[in-house]
Amino acid sequence: MNAPGWLLAAGLVLAPLAALLVRRHRAPGRHRLAPLPVEPPTARPPRRVSWSGDLADALADEPTRVLPRLAPRPPTSYARDPETLRRLLDGLRAL
Repeated sequence: MNAPGWLLAAGLVLAPLAALLVRRHRAPGRHRLAPLPVEPPTARPPRRVSWSGDLADALADEPTRVLPRLAPRPPTSYARDPETLRRLLDGLRAL
């Protein structure tokens, strides 16, 4: 091997050894920060929103409506689901 080859081989061997020595002799936890004390969250009163003007009067007279949440049932078989078949046919027609 010529001189540059020896230097490359020595560098490839010495670099991991140097990294291992640095890692081994470094003081543990030297750069770590101490954990901060955690305080429990304080209870806040609920926010109150007040409206004024014509819109407030109109909203005050509006009855509250709660609509039931209806989740669609998954089909038992996608091969017989009309919505799936319709979308499939629409996709084929688009091709």
